Amino acid sequence: MFKSTKPNRLIIIIFWLILIFIAIVKLPSISNLTTDLNEQLREPSQISQSEQLINSNRLQRGWGRRLGHTTTADVVYNERNGKITDHQQKQIDQRVRHLQKHASEYGIQKITDLNTDRNGSDELKSHDNSTELIQLSVGNPNQGANANIWANEIKGQMYVPTLRSSVTSPQLLKAASVHHTVHLTAMITVIGLVLSSMTIGFIFKSLIVPIISLITLLITDLISLSLAGNLAKWTGFNEFTPLAILLVIITVGTIMTYLICQAIINELPNHRDANNAVQQGLRYIKRPIELSGLILTVAFGAAIMIPEANVRLSANLGITFAVLTLAEITLIPTFIAWLGSDILWPSHHYNQPNGHKLWNRLTRLSLWQPLIGIIAVIYFIVPFAYSYRNNFNYQQSNNVPTNNQAYKGSNELNAHFTAGKSTPVTIYLRSPQKFNREPTLRPVDDLTNKLQSMPGVNAVYSVTQPSGMPINKYYVNHQLNVINSNLNQNQNKLYRADKSLGRNHKKLSHHQLQKIRNGLNKLSNVRGQIPRINLNNQLNSATGKQKATINSQLSSYNSQLQDLNSKLDQLDTELGNINTINNDVKTYQHQIKAVNKQISSTQSQIKKVNGQLNDIYGYLSSLQRSSASHQYFITPGQIEDTDFQQSLINFTSQDERITKLQVIFDQAPSTRYNQSRIRHLISETHTTLQGTPLSHAKVAFSGVPVEQATIHKNAKLGLFISLVIITSIVLLGLSLISRSIFNPLFWLISFGISSLAGFQITELIVRYTTNQAQFNWQILLPVMTTLIGVAIIELVPLSLSYRHRSVDLTEWLHETFTSLGQNVTTILIIVTLTPLSLFFGMSYQFAQISLIVIITTIIFNWTLPLLASALGKYLKTLPHSRI
Repeated sequence: MFKSTKPNRLIIIIFWLILIFIAIVKLPSISNLTTDLNEQLREPSQISQSEQLINSNRLQRGWGRRLGHTTTADVVYNERNGKITDHQQKQIDQRVRHLQKHASEYGIQKITDLNTDRNGSDELKSHDNSTELIQLSVGNPNQGANANIWANEIKGQMYVPTLRSSVTSPQLLKAASVHHTVHLTAMITVIGLVLSSMTIGFIFKSLIVPIISLITLLITDLISLSLAGNLAKWTGFNEFTPLAILLVIITVGTIMTYLICQAIINELPNHRDANNAVQQGLRYIKRPIELSGLILTVAFGAAIMIPEANVRLSANLGITFAVLTLAEITLIPTFIAWLGSDILWPSHHYNQPNGHKLWNRLTRLSLWQPLIGIIAVIYFIVPFAYSYRNNFNYQQSNNVPTNNQAYKGSNELNAHFTAGKSTPVTIYLRSPQKFNREPTLRPVDDLTNKLQSMPGVNAVYSVTQPSGMPINKYYVNHQLNVINSNLNQNQNKLYRADKSLGRNHKKLSHHQLQKIRNGLNKLSNVRGQIPRINLNNQLNSATGKQKATINSQLSSYNSQLQDLNSKLDQLDTELGNINTINNDVKTYQHQIKAVNKQISSTQSQIKKVNGQLNDIYGYLSSLQRSSASHQYFITPGQIEDTDFQQSLINFTSQDERITKLQVIFDQAPSTRYNQSRIRHLISETHTTLQGTPLSHAKVAFSGVPVEQATIHKNAKLGLFISLVIITSIVLLGLSLISRSIFNPLFWLISFGISSLAGFQITELIVRYTTNQAQFNWQILLPVMTTLIGVAIIELVPLSLSYRHRSVDLTEWLHETFTSLGQNVTTILIIVTLTPLSLFFGMSYQFAQISLIVIITTIIFNWTLPLLASALGKYLKTLPHSRI
């Protein structure tokens, strides 16, 4: 292909120019691709194949009230010197009213504060009254790369001069982490490529070779990024994908560049035509490079078969290895063939490094006494590998700058409320029955109380307990108090009625009425005994002699008698009336007898009722002291009151068939406790709902702890499957190349021990220097792809050498490790210097990646000759030894 024909070189250049043009045109915005919250956070399929998260996402979308496609952000106010004053509270309320007028401009669908949710005051204000939050339900503007801009604008709108304010949410923290990682990766890309070129320039003492290397690696990076971005739908893409691609290119790519340049440049003095030198040099190095690239492409490309999205990202590195291998074996030979010996300008000559003795001496030691080599590995390396523990955390937002407002707001919430305030878990319940009746509300309250009693739970907010505390008036205990109070009042009234009836009974005595009746009878008898007086007859019978004398007097008496008779007539009439009254009193006497009987009967009934009320009062008092009094019971009238209607609006969907509970843990999510805590939460929820009207309700869980627990579970399984697949393909590839099984197995054992030891030593260094005891699990992608890439570059030549060996195994081990060991120091220099570019990112995660790669590579190149030589010799000698 490279026979002194310029057209071939031109075709290759044009081919890569076309590819780079297409790659640049089709290259998606890395920032938008990696910071799109809708794709990376709110779409569960992008997080993991989790039924819980998918169901919760669906239920949230069916919420209604214009909140179906929203996320929640918190505006946090903090008074550093004490409590928030009344004046400051008025200022906060003014800013809230101002924001409500401009809510549509920022995609805000709902604002919840102390004025709109008085029942939820404990949820919105800390117990020390120094911190208050305003909850914003936000739609599309709070997404993607605009998230940080949006947060800064909201902070400006809600600014209160005398208070510290910030805007935070899990989505904003994720956006800040992604943005920071992408920004650092872009900066490190430049530094890494420059450092890689400088390393190559130092090795070859040339100014042209670094430029060729820079062009080759830059083209590879752009094309790989473009392909990974456009295939993200199938392979996935996160903020660490560009970093993994970069690290592979500046380490494995630089090693490939060194090996190809060295092989060709060594042939330049032996050939007048640069094309012949290129051809001859490629005869020695092309096959190892192609086989290395093939194994790495297949091994990592196979990750696309893994369902776990976060592990499937490795497929992007398979693409990178393919592009890198193709670029290295075409571009670099083309440039060398084009430039010839001028490639070494300004020195024009290359002095191959003198034989490096590291592998030679270690191999000789193990071949002399294999046990010593094994003991050396066991003594110096195995303790670190054995003490390795899985110290990965599965948090997604721990690469956030400390001056970021979302980071500050999250810390304020965790400090003044509880450590898990900024990362709640939301439980969605969907039932065919509406959550506006007592039969469906009571199980929700029982579930709320049950979850509140769980270890590690700080508070649970629900439609029945919007403030995280029971509302007394909605419980049987409170209603029994009201009933007992009413019973006591009624008993007092009956007691007073009984006394009044007793007094009236005495006043209506039969004996008193009998006296009255006897007096009336006497009066009635007097009437018959009063005769009329007729003086005229008596006077007319008087003697005549007296007639004249008394005639005048008789007239006077007669007149008086007439008056008397008239009065007697009136008396007779009155006595007649008295007789009538007497008869009426007789009738009344009989009625009073009946009334007295009724009063006595009523008094007897009152006594019986009082006795029954005493029994009822005692039963209700006992019931009030029992656990049954703590049951939730809300009346239809209470459901219609304003307070409960506000809770329905905040905690139920528009059709009132979906409700949610918000669980706040007392600690932030941690790898050690989070997974078991979420499992316990799910188990308790389903167990509590059994046997209730909500036993068949659809239940789903969401929130950062749920996402992290899901990622933890799926990533561990996915990583295990991924490592098995990659290891199997690598072992198969090396075995096919070498036509041996045990030797490649020994080499991979050396690599595995070195990797575990490298992680553990890095952890000890990081813990000692920064007090950081854990690694973020996302660093595995750039670390493992780089380490495996470097190992394959070293092991494929061993396999090819073993395949074509013509000498005894022991002799082959000595010769091969001595020969291939010539490049070990140079490879260690490359792998040590190029990852140092990650330290310029001033990030703990980037520094950890760099340290793991450097330390593991050094340990591997120390362990491989010791262990492979010792086990290789035992493989030869043990079958022939006597047992």
